[in-house]
Amino acid sequence: MKIKDLKIGQTIRDMPKKDKIKICAALLLLGIVLLSLSGIFKSETPNNTASNAFSAEDYKTMLEQQMKNILSQISGIGEVEIMITLEGEAMKEIAYNESTNESATQTSASKDAILVKDDSGTTPYIVEEKYPSVVGVVVVAQGAENSTVKYYITEAVKAALNVGAHKIVVIPKN
Repeated sequence: MKIKDLKIGQTIRDMPKKDKIKICAALLLLGIVLLSLSGIFKSETPNNTASNAFSAEDYKTMLEQQMKNILSQISGIGEVEIMITLEGEAMKEIAYNESTNESATQTSASKDAILVKDDSGTTPYIVEEKYPSVVGVVVVAQGAENSTVKYYITEAVKAALNVGAHKIVVIPKN
């Protein structure tokens, strides 16, 4: 069966041009309404304000907990302790509204932070947030005396934290 054999296709082809335009406009309007309604039912999306940011210490704790959870699932590993060393602090780049006023005799410039209102008040809009990089990892684990287990630990840390093997120390735990 071909599309041109369908009654709907034939009906649309036989319509006057004015009616085709009305149908296209109605479909476009329906699409816009559906798109706008989809925003009502979305879950909360993250916003770029300083209030939802991690500190470097929170970031480090989160990484250590995730690594502990992953490593404890490796066969041959018992209890695991992890220490991650970070370089520097978290950096936040704030959006600014810059303006320059020029007159015949002088030029002045102003730079004001762009502020966003949310439930907790007014906070600056964060353009980019950079977390410190990992510079070293110490893993103390039961079962790490086995060279295969030690290799798996090193490979997992290398992959998860994007650090070289020379920055990872694996020590057996008593």
